[in-house]
Amino acid sequence: AHMADYDLFQIELSKAYGMNEWREDLKNICRKTAEGDNNTVFLFSDTQIKVEAFLEDINNLLNAGEVPNIFPVDEKQEICEKMRQIERKQQRDKNKQTDGSPLSLFNMFVERCKEQLHIVLTMSPI
Repeated sequence: AHMADYDLFQIELSKAYGMNEWREDLKNICRKTAEGDNNTVFLFSDTQIKVEAFLEDINNLLNAGEVPNIFPVDEKQEICEKMRQIERKQQRDKNKQTDGSPLSLFNMFVERCKEQLHIVLTMSPI
């Protein structure tokens, strides 16, 4: 990550760390990655798995580029507005330009997550 000048993100576990904190961390990393211009590495270790659902969410990120229903409606609207601003700045190619609908803008968000978020899983053989 350092050599490629990527941002690095890793969760900080505590005794009170649970699904709510996990989901907030995932939302923050996805938004930071898609709304910015830098690539980001999400470093996740097997020692950080407190709940098996953590792995299910990572699986969704790897397969679909998003975790289903992680963003409430108001946050999705904020994301769509940010993607609209990014699209205007970039003056994207006509074939990549969205039609401006919330669905296409959110799909742009997911595509940017897929392109710019790199997940590194570390597992101990012991």
